[in-house]
Amino acid sequence: MKAGIEAQDDLDAAIAGLDALAEKAEESKDAIKRLHTAQAAALNMMEDAEEFRREAERANDSLTEQQNILSSLNETFVHLGPDYGRNVQLITQACGKTLGAVCALYNRLEGGLLCSIGQWRTPGGFNPVDKPEGHICHDLIRKGKGNGAYIIRNLPETGYYKTDPNVAAYGLKTYIGHAVNCGEQTVGSLCAVFQEDAQLGANEGMIMGMLAKALENEEERWQSYAKLKKTNKDLEATQNASLNIMSDLDRQRKELDKSLQEKEALIREVHHRVKNNMQIISSLLKLQSYSIEDPALKAIFKDCENRIKSMTKVHERLYRTEDLAHIDFGDYIKSLAVDIFHSFKANAARISLAVNAEGVAMPIDTAIPCGLIVNELITNAMKHAFPGDRKGELVIEMKKIEKLTIELIVRDNGVGIPDGLDWRTSKSLGLNLVNSLAGQIHANIDLNREGGTEWRIRFGVKSQE
Repeated sequence: MKAGIEAQDDLDAAIAGLDALAEKAEESKDAIKRLHTAQAAALNMMEDAEEFRREAERANDSLTEQQNILSSLNETFVHLGPDYGRNVQLITQACGKTLGAVCALYNRLEGGLLCSIGQWRTPGGFNPVDKPEGHICHDLIRKGKGNGAYIIRNLPETGYYKTDPNVAAYGLKTYIGHAVNCGEQTVGSLCAVFQEDAQLGANEGMIMGMLAKALENEEERWQSYAKLKKTNKDLEATQNASLNIMSDLDRQRKELDKSLQEKEALIREVHHRVKNNMQIISSLLKLQSYSIEDPALKAIFKDCENRIKSMTKVHERLYRTEDLAHIDFGDYIKSLAVDIFHSFKANAARISLAVNAEGVAMPIDTAIPCGLIVNELITNAMKHAFPGDRKGELVIEMKKIEKLTIELIVRDNGVGIPDGLDWRTSKSLGLNLVNSLAGQIHANIDLNREGGTEWRIRFGVKSQE
């Protein structure tokens, strides 16, 4: 019995051991699965890392290539100088070399023709000047700015195979171009062509944009230079014209100076001869008066003589001064008054004379009538203002009261003009002359009879400007 119980216990223990082994086996399977999963994940990570490495290498290669391209372009830009034509060739060459093209061109429209002014590796027989219609570059120029790089692949399958003579002639398959602008106007196109199906993208478009911008700078600089050259040419022409004008003006000035000198000499001679002729007339009147016994007639001759002297003095002063058109009327009137005053020898001893006259430049056509007016008024005062042995004073004043207005005053403290006498209608020759001469110079005359006689005459003079 005891042995049976022990056997049962051993069996239970064996079964329990087997169950434990089964559990451990199951755990080992799970561990193996996890190990396989981890191994697969590690392999995937290794593959991803390798792909990342390859992408990094490609990016680095691309960056290195771009840096090399930029370095090459920068080298081209550094060597650009003042020569427009040379710079265009360098930029066109950089375009072809950088893109690995078979040929590169810079075309402009000039005089209605498409002209290849920039050329790199053009094939034999290439025509650099052609009618623009049908050419790819002409269409690009017509499209104008703002379109970026223009890429065409499979050229033989496009309409350009028939319209652009270069496509078929040189077996071209790919085209890339970029418009070149100057200000707001599209003036040309930069292009590169390939004889294979070239894979062109953003990098190539960027390169074309940079080179097109360089050409735009050249176009603007060349246009500015052309304008400056034209401006300089126009300025030189203007300067030459100015020199010719100055030369002509100098010649004309010399001729005018000579003519003026001759005219001045002639006018001086005329004034001198007029003065001499008047002096002769005055002398003849004086000689004639010596043979006249009638005092009234003798006085008439004396008045005529004084009138002639007043005009003679004007001509005398004119030919003695630099200004042949004007005289200093202040000095003239002082001299005239003294001469007339002393011609009346008997009256001069008891009559005092005071002259206060400002210097006024007066033209001859005003000076002669004004001088005659002064002559008549002084003569009239010397004859009639101080009868008998009456003493008195004769005052003459002249001044400017406005810029172009003169006031002349002839005043005496004699017996005065009778109240009933209208001097404007008087039969006196002297007063008639005063009235007539005042009209010639457009003068206003006021007569004051209080305390003697005062003539106040106002008239205008012409400006010397």
